[in-house]
Amino acid sequence: MASHTKKCPHCKNLPLFDYYLVDDYFTSEELDLIWTDIDEAIENNWFEGNSKEHNGTAINTKTKKYLAERYLFWPAKYKNIRETNLAEISFKVFQGHTKKYSETCFAALNSLETRQSHFLVSCYLNGGYYKAHRDNGITTALYWLSRDGFEFEGGDLFFPEINEWVRFKHNRMVMFPSKALHAVSPVIMDENAKLQSGRFCITQFME
Repeated sequence: MASHTKKCPHCKNLPLFDYYLVDDYFTSEELDLIWTDIDEAIENNWFEGNSKEHNGTAINTKTKKYLAERYLFWPAKYKNIRETNLAEISFKVFQGHTKKYSETCFAALNSLETRQSHFLVSCYLNGGYYKAHRDNGITTALYWLSRDGFEFEGGDLFFPEINEWVRFKHNRMVMFPSKALHAVSPVIMDENAKLQSGRFCITQFME
């Protein structure tokens, strides 16, 4: 586990915000269950989007332009969310991680108030990106996944307000305040790659 802090230029001894990072977050058994859900979604064409997503999310409200290029799977839209492995595993973050994160800085204290959440699964293929944006909610957790044997560059997380990069790594979890500005750098991989070989991210919005 690691956390990183940068001081707010307008606050005395208070960090702007902090992020919380855990490598090898899921067990091998949990990963198997997650891939089962993702594979089912791929087989049933539940991932939405044809290059640029078209479901109304990730749009700049002023310019009406897309902020992201990715494929999305909303588990709750296609089946009873309680029946998914993803839903059961998503509670893991409340088993000590939100408490540890709340102790890192003042900006993270609100994570203690989070008890409910919803999530989505995104897949980035060649050229996929997400421009700088803020999430709705109190705390956001990202869980990064990629399959063995498939390589790509990019897909890293950037926090412009503190000028911090977090490199993509399989089975890495990153948690931060939902209102923190963040972006995903373009993914570079085989342009003919299919969904199975992409950069996957489970995004959990806690509130």
